[in-house]
Amino acid sequence: MRTPCAVLVLIAIANLAACVTAGNGKMKVLTQHSTAQLLTPGKTTRAEVAQQLGEGKALRFDSGYEVWVYEFAQGIPRFVDFVPYIGHVSRSVRHSGKELRVLFDSQGVVRKYLLLDITVGDSGQPTQ
Repeated sequence: MRTPCAVLVLIAIANLAACVTAGNGKMKVLTQHSTAQLLTPGKTTRAEVAQQLGEGKALRFDSGYEVWVYEFAQGIPRFVDFVPYIGHVSRSVRHSGKELRVLFDSQGVVRKYLLLDITVGDSGQPTQ
């Protein structure tokens, strides 16, 4: 009877140690202040953003406008939430990340941006 419990404990420890980081690593250090210095609406170009952050996931509109999205997440992979016993433990661990959305006009100039700090807590619901 002790062996199955020991195996479950080892699996739980291994999964908790499996914390990961995903997305654009440059996002980790971005703050509202540093983002404001990096992105100036009406001035910063698409090429300058690509040089600083790389190209984000692009969403293009017929009007010529474009949104680039950058994401950064760290924590335990969410798939472990559905593993029996281990999911119960991992749901209580906080996950955090950031998301940056940059809107470019048809000339490739930044119009707006939004930096979100996202934390998923005990309830599993994101907070900002």
